[in-house]
Amino acid sequence: MKCLVETFDDRAFNFQMVFNEYQKFVRTRGHSLQCFDQTVVLKAFEHLLALELVKSVDGGAANTPKEYRPLSLLVEPHQITEVVRTYPECPTELTQWVTSAVS
Repeated sequence: MKCLVETFDDRAFNFQMVFNEYQKFVRTRGHSLQCFDQTVVLKAFEHLLALELVKSVDGGAANTPKEYRPLSLLVEPHQITEVVRTYPECPTELTQWVTSAVS
């Protein structure tokens, strides 16, 4: 999400866009990271919604599939970078990805 927000200047994004970024990240890292199925990632994403770190832009229109509902990130990209830098058990690949992304 951080990459999408920085790349597209805070425009809304959806889960499918986030999942595509995740897949691209995992592919570039080869076999050093575990790749999770879309249903597992969606469940984690829904947890972020429940924690109110991400919110629906259109109020969660019932006729839009949840994978394509427009969303916005409620934390600043620099906050994500700081959390990842200070989290001791964060995988090295993830730390490098987050800290080397567009800032």
